[in-house]
Amino acid sequence: MEQVEVTDTDEAGPTSPARPAMPTVLGRFRVLRQTGSGGMGVVYVAYDPELDRKVAVKLLHPSVRSSARGEVAGARLIREAKALARLSHPNVVAVHDVGTHQGQVFIAMEFIEGVSLGTWLRGQKRSRREILQVFAAAGRGLAAAHREGLVHGDFKPDNVLVDPSGRVRVVDFGLAFAQDRSKPTTKARPSQLEIAVDTRLTPAGTMTGTPAYLSPEQFHGAPGSALADQFSFCVSLYEGLYGVRPFPGDDLRAIRASVERGLPPEPRERSQPAWIRRILVRGLGDDPGERYPSMDELVADLERDPARRRARIGVAATIVIALIAAALAYRWVLLRDLHARQGLCASATEELAGVWDDAQRAAAERAFLATDLPYAADAWARVAAGLDAHTGAWVAMRVEACEATHLHGDQSEALLDRRVLCLRERLTAVRSLVEVLVDADAGVVENAAQAIASLPDLAPCGDAAALLAVDAPAIPREVADEVLAIRSELAQARALVATARYHSAAALAEDAWRRSLPLADRALTAEARLAHVEALEGLGSPDMVEALDDAFFTAESTHDDEILARIALSELYTTTTRLELAAAERWAKHARALLDRLGDTPSLLRDTLESELSSSLGTLHLHAGRLDQAEAAYRDAIARTTRLPGDHDLRIAGMHNNLGNLLVRRGELDRAAIDLDRAAALYREVLGPHHPLVAIALNNRGELAMRRGAPDEARVSYDRARAILVAAVGPSHPHVGVLDNNLGYLALSLGDPVAATERFRRAQGVFEAAFGPEAPPLAYPLTGLGEALLAEGQVDDARETLELALRLRDQGIPNDVARTRYALARALEATDRPRALELAGAAREGYASVGPAYRRELDEVDAWIRRVTAETR
Repeated sequence: MEQVEVTDTDEAGPTSPARPAMPTVLGRFRVLRQTGSGGMGVVYVAYDPELDRKVAVKLLHPSVRSSARGEVAGARLIREAKALARLSHPNVVAVHDVGTHQGQVFIAMEFIEGVSLGTWLRGQKRSRREILQVFAAAGRGLAAAHREGLVHGDFKPDNVLVDPSGRVRVVDFGLAFAQDRSKPTTKARPSQLEIAVDTRLTPAGTMTGTPAYLSPEQFHGAPGSALADQFSFCVSLYEGLYGVRPFPGDDLRAIRASVERGLPPEPRERSQPAWIRRILVRGLGDDPGERYPSMDELVADLERDPARRRARIGVAATIVIALIAAALAYRWVLLRDLHARQGLCASATEELAGVWDDAQRAAAERAFLATDLPYAADAWARVAAGLDAHTGAWVAMRVEACEATHLHGDQSEALLDRRVLCLRERLTAVRSLVEVLVDADAGVVENAAQAIASLPDLAPCGDAAALLAVDAPAIPREVADEVLAIRSELAQARALVATARYHSAAALAEDAWRRSLPLADRALTAEARLAHVEALEGLGSPDMVEALDDAFFTAESTHDDEILARIALSELYTTTTRLELAAAERWAKHARALLDRLGDTPSLLRDTLESELSSSLGTLHLHAGRLDQAEAAYRDAIARTTRLPGDHDLRIAGMHNNLGNLLVRRGELDRAAIDLDRAAALYREVLGPHHPLVAIALNNRGELAMRRGAPDEARVSYDRARAILVAAVGPSHPHVGVLDNNLGYLALSLGDPVAATERFRRAQGVFEAAFGPEAPPLAYPLTGLGEALLAEGQVDDARETLELALRLRDQGIPNDVARTRYALARALEATDRPRALELAGAAREGYASVGPAYRRELDEVDAWIRRVTAETR
């Protein structure tokens, strides 16, 4: 048991376009995933192993690498890094490093957990004060850049980030360049790594930036400037306050024509105070000289309180008030219907009452902290943030669905009904999970982050074509309440499974399944049976096999390929983990056929199931000794899952963990280190530094160190992992047994069989208590114990121990079985040489089957066979 493999499942979001091949490392940074791309660059989330932190790394876009623009784009990135590096302001993204990768420039920047200003504005209704505060902060960042002689060149809401605490940072200075303080020179172009911040890269007369936010002078080819940034800022502010851009247009020509027509009348339905209008009129002036002299002055006006009471109110003011009242009355008549329709869509947040509100949040936090786990507070912060993000997105989609029908009139009532039903099903899943969280125990805290990540994705509720393509099930009125009750039970059972409360989940899912039988709704019955299977699987119950078969054949009668494919994947996973490889091969073929029957059209469902199939095939190939195919399958699974939108970091971490372990077995230790480091970084990022999965990653890093011949490094990893696990789950947990087992092998490698024997016996006791006295996992510590006893000269005890280990290990990963066989061969050398040679020969075949990774062990067995054969003659 030298490695622990993690295989987990996750719901996923809709498909996205295929991304370019992702590098594994950029300088010292371990790339975790792609997070965005633009015309000139691709942005990756990466891990900095030196400073143990996450960073954002921007690399020249692959589409530019071989083009004539490559040198200019690379120089622009270097300039961006230098420009930002000399800025130090709380509202500007910080730069950490700059370097090259395969001749292309990258910059490593501060990683910001947050959303773009555009997303922030759309996420929920924002007050005028909130909007002005955020824009003032962005304006201060822009002003700081201007004071350093830099302009942004592409200011827009998507280039401003707002983190969960509300802090604002201006990002993506990709088009920034030093303001001209002198006439252009005719110097030759410097080399890419010698570009200074004040070197102009864009030829005169070339337009840069995003057209919708460009100033009038930029449309005429003038270079960007601080005053052009001011214009772009005011376009963005106008958009934030009014919900539309001041200069509309679907293409460059139309936008330019709008800009040339000047600022339009104020949208009546979202009017702003006159003092704000004055700021916008000035900042959007056609003549740059009419704008504010600097961003500092514009920001000062934004932050100035204009509400000054007059000392006297005269007759003229009374007349004005009367006129205003009359105007407001007339306007009220015009907008009454609009406001009524808007009111229909304004109550989405109220639907979270009793689901995820202040009371539920406080109750769940108390339950988490009451467990006294060392990582409880960290886990709670991450879970709360995850639920905030999920429910915030739910509210935004609920409002958008309502407004599409009642406000904009571009969506039918029928489609609205389907979208609302879809969203309410998602909210039921949230409600069920929160009910588990408010009663959290240690197991719930350990699994809470995974449970948040497994909440059903919201994206399908916005997929009009998919929603309309499925016939709505006709539910007889007399059983409608019972069907809803069963579906609610299933949602609660899934929440219990996600938080490892398998006993409660099994009882609830079984009740839902039995209640579904009289309804003659085979699809509902199959769904309930599958939920029951998932709970039984968590318990390791032998009843799971019968239940899974029953679920499959129940679903077969419905011809529902979706649920059939999900059940086939569960069968594949189950038979693989039970090492029933022939059955697993058959279920893999079933799953492949069912996915093919779903069609070739990309969809949320198909892409999710395809990634699950690739992951399961990787594990199947691994256990069957097909390591090349296993690696290809795992990499395919990672690529597919990475392309899915949404939070799948834990699932991707598990795949990298498995892939790293596979590469260790193949002896490709440098490549293994990359995947194991990625897994560890993702686990720390999502779960915090004290979570048991972080310990598992450290354990596997220790195994890598052992294979590299670095026992001291291995001990550090093993000891840290064991300390985390003992604090988190106690000394009797099977994972702690894994660490004791591996520390036993470490002691053996250092020539200390006495210490090794103590470790192996401790692991044996843990496994016996967890799995029973003759469970297959016991073969791991029993093999090590037999080897330690041999080293101590206790041959008879060693032989007895290794015979049991081999019987329990009947089949499994070839190199593990080979180790047990070779150890038993040595124990039998003095009493039964024919059988000893037979076992050694089988061990040799096992080591040879897994390739060069076990060359040292293979050579040792060969030498032993030659010696014993010679002595026998």
